[in-house]
Amino acid sequence: MLLHQPTLRKVLSTLIEHVHMLNESLVIHMDDANGVVVLREELTLPAALPQSMELAIGVLFRTCNLLLHEQWRPLRVCFSHPAPGDIGLHKQMFRCRVEFDADFNGIVFRTEDLDAPNPMADPVLVRYAKTMVDTTQQGRQASVGQQVRKAIYLMLPSGNATCICVAQGLGRSVRTLQRELGGEGLSFTDLLQEVRSDLAQRYVRNPDYPVGQIATMLGYNSHSAFTRWFSTLFGCPPEVWRERNLPPNPQRPAQAFSRA
Repeated sequence: MLLHQPTLRKVLSTLIEHVHMLNESLVIHMDDANGVVVLREELTLPAALPQSMELAIGVLFRTCNLLLHEQWRPLRVCFSHPAPGDIGLHKQMFRCRVEFDADFNGIVFRTEDLDAPNPMADPVLVRYAKTMVDTTQQGRQASVGQQVRKAIYLMLPSGNATCICVAQGLGRSVRTLQRELGGEGLSFTDLLQEVRSDLAQRYVRNPDYPVGQIATMLGYNSHSAFTRWFSTLFGCPPEVWRERNLPPNPQRPAQAFSRA
């Protein structure tokens, strides 16, 4: 169904709508403003490996590239983890600027690329595939808890992961969202804590992220407030935790592309 949509815009909107059918741990979000598109992709797995993130971005890049005659040149590709020792393979694959230690994982490109025609477009095949997907999807809708968890992963680095903002993003009132989460034995506060804990470990493992920057990315107004929260949860300050958990020989994420 994806490869036969009329434009890249439609391909990506369809992918975002049905991504839970492909991978329940993957979340994709697209922002289009001022002629630039930011396509963010995150894995909600606890302590997701850099290789997994690079593989996911690589697959997304290849999908877009295929629809744009395999000549696509995005503005840049971003990864939140540190750079490996050799980024030659990254440059060869993406053919654009590749940023590591970024604030998000994703691809940045021009808005005009969204509406480029797809030479493989076939409305008949799209309608047929949609019927099959709709049938398969029955009973597989993401739970409210899964939706909220993914929304928090996307919104926390921008400081918008509040119950009000998440509820609005999911088209619900705060009261309705809290009631539905309660029906699943969950609360927004617990989910926020879970996601913040996972992201904190990911960020602190990166030696190139100053702790003050991590505090901001996790929604804290000060270094000290973040340090108190982190110490309560993990039993030591983030700087000490980093020293204890930094591997002596970090794996090189470039290996992921050989399997993409």
